[in-house]
Amino acid sequence: MAKSDKGTMATSEKEAAKHGMTLPYIPNSDKPSWGDRREKVWLDDEKSKINPAYLIEERDRIIDFSDQHFNYYGFRWPMEADMLKGIVEQAKHFGIDLASYAPETLSLKDIKDFDQLMEASQETLEVLIKRINDGHERAIRMLDEAKKKRWVDTLKRILEIRSLCREKDHPSLDPKSPEGEAWRYIHTLRFAMYVGRSDITGKFDFILLPNHLILADLVKEIAFEYKEEAGIQGVMIVIPPRHGKSWFMIFDEILSICCEPDENGAIVHNSEDMAASRLKVIKEHFNDQMPQGRRRRALFPEVEMDWSVNNSQTMILKNRRVMSMEGNCNSYGLHGKRLGVTIHRLRGDDIIDQKECREATTRQRTNETFTKVWMSRLTSKRAFFFIIGTRWHDDDILGKMVRMLRAGQTNFAYLSIPAGGPDEDFAPIWPEAGYDAKFLQRWYHSLGPQDYACIFQNDPDTKVSRKISKLWFYDRQWWEDVKNAPENVKNFLARGTYCLSVDPAGTEARRSNKAGMTYCVHGPMETLLPSGLLIEQYTLWFLKNWDISASQYTMVELISDFYNARHRPDGRHEVDRIVVETTGGFHATTEMLVNTKGIPDEVVYKRAPGRGNKIDRFLQYSALIEGGRVMFPGIYSRSLSEGSDLELAMDPDWSEAANQMLRAGTVTDLNLLDCISQQMAEVAHLFMDDIIHEHPELLARRRASDERMRKDKVERYKKKLNQGDEQEWKRRRGSTVGFLRHSNSRNMG
Repeated sequence: MAKSDKGTMATSEKEAAKHGMTLPYIPNSDKPSWGDRREKVWLDDEKSKINPAYLIEERDRIIDFSDQHFNYYGFRWPMEADMLKGIVEQAKHFGIDLASYAPETLSLKDIKDFDQLMEASQETLEVLIKRINDGHERAIRMLDEAKKKRWVDTLKRILEIRSLCREKDHPSLDPKSPEGEAWRYIHTLRFAMYVGRSDITGKFDFILLPNHLILADLVKEIAFEYKEEAGIQGVMIVIPPRHGKSWFMIFDEILSICCEPDENGAIVHNSEDMAASRLKVIKEHFNDQMPQGRRRRALFPEVEMDWSVNNSQTMILKNRRVMSMEGNCNSYGLHGKRLGVTIHRLRGDDIIDQKECREATTRQRTNETFTKVWMSRLTSKRAFFFIIGTRWHDDDILGKMVRMLRAGQTNFAYLSIPAGGPDEDFAPIWPEAGYDAKFLQRWYHSLGPQDYACIFQNDPDTKVSRKISKLWFYDRQWWEDVKNAPENVKNFLARGTYCLSVDPAGTEARRSNKAGMTYCVHGPMETLLPSGLLIEQYTLWFLKNWDISASQYTMVELISDFYNARHRPDGRHEVDRIVVETTGGFHATTEMLVNTKGIPDEVVYKRAPGRGNKIDRFLQYSALIEGGRVMFPGIYSRSLSEGSDLELAMDPDWSEAANQMLRAGTVTDLNLLDCISQQMAEVAHLFMDDIIHEHPELLARRRASDERMRKDKVERYKKKLNQGDEQEWKRRRGSTVGFLRHSNSRNMG
């Protein structure tokens, strides 16, 4: 170390002591020291050409020394700026721009220059390399050898990068090896890094790929690769907002258009304008007047857009081998106009609107439109859907498709990446982009627990939002096929009382209050306790529900048809009671059932609503539901985890009823909730007492013991009658009379 450096170190120690720092500042750090020089200063013996590598080495030594200085003393070397300035000036003296020899520290200008090279065509780069090597251009020949070699290496590296980003498989890795598969499964992200790398965070910088997007690309690519072998229809990815999922889906569509130019794609959004904006971004990547368009064309020069078709909702490529009614990519509103064409790629981006959280009719319309209209267009062998979005409700289209997946009604890959909540200390998914724990905390306090759980935790069914903690289920197959039910269930269904509970509505308009109806059975059910006791617990099972927009006339027809269709084995009608809520003009429902449909008057009951609102009336009986005395239909399905066993879960037909019970007060429709609470109010008094029976074996033992005791008692009585002493009898009689005499005297004072 030079004498001047020792003086500087002494000054640094005094400065650190002045601020109360304990040395070393970072534990186990060594005192700063200079690294050895390896590069020569001059390229020739005449010392006329300086070695650029020497200048770079000097710059790196200064920066490294300053880094060591910070680790030990807690602040950077004070001489760093002056020393670096001296190196740069020295390089300029020899006509060298030091930044061009330092690609690892690119400035904004360097990145823009680099972009121009990335946008150049394949032929341009190849000609430029040839001219640099051959020295045909006068300006190129004037460059020194080191700079000339660096340009050639840079251009060759760009060609290599293009090949890596364009091709799916790595040229040197075994495709079947773990490394080769991992490379193949992030094809979309490699393509996006080259073409649109500066768009993900809104900054002009290189992408640092987050783990959640890498995982999303892995799941999507694996699902697509094995879609024919495993029968996978698509992929659904749920990630919180502002975490790049729409960006990822757009580049996946651009890459698909380039790789499969003869297939059709559809971008579906809840808003038609938002769908058109997504298509506009895609079109920009086929516009040679824009940087991203030139970068895209550098990878796929043969794929060009037909700009003669001026339509904001359609994109068509030139020279398509297969013509169809629509373009290569089209944008649609979820409920907008649709043509009857086959779709190879269906992209669902935020197809759920926030108002679906409260409006059941909107959820139902969205679910039916997507499942019955859009999914029916995926008829090609290569058809594949890709859905991204935010969860707003347990019964929205994303929740509905998850239940269909668990029930085995469809097959697709599902990935949910939630952010942390209060219980997880707001663990972030992408802190590098500024979405850290503080960001999540601000949104939690702004949105509230329920909306935060939907938007950032992908879970609309939280304990915070529930009015009751849980529901209990029985196997729906027991009611549909009684022969396979357990013996106690058979007895319960045979002895029980069957009831219809009706909450009528005034009109069939979609925006009016919906009508509701539930069918249930209640009665005693035998339950064997671990202690051996056999208990008859009064139980209420709901069997079926109707959630429809219907007038009173339509409801009467529905009730009458159901009443006449259900019979017991002995031929009697199965329905014992029909309870109709009668308020205002709804008395006509009961009158039509009796007078028009001929249902016996003793079967039809009128019931006025109780005190309070519907939610308060329901919560009066919530203990019966949470305690398992009131149960609902369930089906066996597998969870989404691999290798999971079958478990009893809610019947999808009861999802709306479950939503009204669990989240009463946060939804608009409460028709089924009113039917359920009305039925529980009818039979609540029957839940007061349970009939306790002993286990049959214990009962037989107790009865045998009682019989032996009775026989012994009879034998003793007979013996006393035949052999008893008369004097003893008189003595006992006298003592008894005396006792009664004394008792009376005490009672009378």
